[in-house]
Amino acid sequence: MKHWVKGGHNYYYNLKTGEGSWTEPADFLQNNTQLNKEDIQSVVSGVTTTTNREQLWLANESLIAKLQAGCRGYLVRKGLKERKDFLKSQDPAITTIQAHFRGYKQRKVYIKRKEYLNDHSEDAVKIQSMVRMHQARKKYRDRLKHFKDHINEVVKIQAFIRGQQSQRRLQDTHQR
Repeated sequence: MKHWVKGGHNYYYNLKTGEGSWTEPADFLQNNTQLNKEDIQSVVSGVTTTTNREQLWLANESLIAKLQAGCRGYLVRKGLKERKDFLKSQDPAITTIQAHFRGYKQRKVYIKRKEYLNDHSEDAVKIQSMVRMHQARKKYRDRLKHFKDHINEVVKIQAFIRGQQSQRRLQDTHQR
């Protein structure tokens, strides 16, 4: 096996005999089943880098979660603002649609109400006549009660009027 040593020299080691030398043997064949220093170093560096990265992620997991939450919050707020801006730009169209729909609903209610009144017009006339009759009766009763309450005054007024009429007749007869 060939190993490079600090100082720029190669050291040759026979795995079977356990002998080593600084000069290259004549029948030297590199044993590829053994790893050299560079191969070992690259494997160790790769494992160390991966382990360090994993440890760094684990140590900063809460910070990473906060960063992710902040990014998601920003994206949600941005999307909400875009949606609100879009809806605001559509406000005139929305208002027009709502006005037409409300008008449609009102016309529908009006037509139903009109049909109901047409279907029940005879009943409405009966109710109106009964109400008018009740009002006329009440008015008549109120007048009758007024006269009954003031019968003495009515008699006095009638007597006064009759007296006046008698005096005029008497004066007419004297003047003739």
